[in-house]
Amino acid sequence: MLTLTSSSLEAYVPWLLIARSVATSATLLALLFLRSHLFVWSVFAPKLLFEVSHTALLVAVVLFCTLTRLTRRCRVGVASPRPL
Repeated sequence: MLTLTSSSLEAYVPWLLIARSVATSATLLALLFLRSHLFVWSVFAPKLLFEVSHTALLVAVVLFCTLTRLTRRCRVGVASPRPL
């Protein structure tokens, strides 16, 4: 059984972001080179919208998780005041 720890996920996230960026860039290049093709608006443009939205959602989730982890680390490091 495969278990994912936080350190293995941290190593996996940059590669996932790179893969999404490459897929989005390849779709954008195909759209650019085939802009005079008949099916550009029915095939390539919706695919580009899907790729961009998928990449943006992934970046938002990664950013949210990173900020949540950073604030949690900062909160843990601060000493709480002692009750009187």
